[in-house]
Amino acid sequence: MTRFLRLIQSCKGALAVNQKVKVEYILNSKPVGIFVRVLDDKKFALGSTPTLGGCAIKKSISQPRALKKDGGPDLDVFCFYLKNDNDKSVFVIGSVVELVPE
Repeated sequence: MTRFLRLIQSCKGALAVNQKVKVEYILNSKPVGIFVRVLDDKKFALGSTPTLGGCAIKKSISQPRALKKDGGPDLDVFCFYLKNDNDKSVFVIGSVVELVPE
């Protein structure tokens, strides 16, 4: 079972804990997607009003098909979609921001 599946299945017992994440990529789409690397191995679940770097995000968790240098799946990368596309200017690739689940 992958780390992502364990994470999703265990969300019922997950705490709403703020986490530091590193911005890996900005997907210029509608809505704008922010790919982040989770820096801590904490379980997390999104509440009703989650934010990323102080910006409102949609209440969904996506795991892109990111690969490690060795070609294996990178299960520490997640994608969050911004509620307001104009907020993408807040994010800089390589910066560390806070994910606030509620």
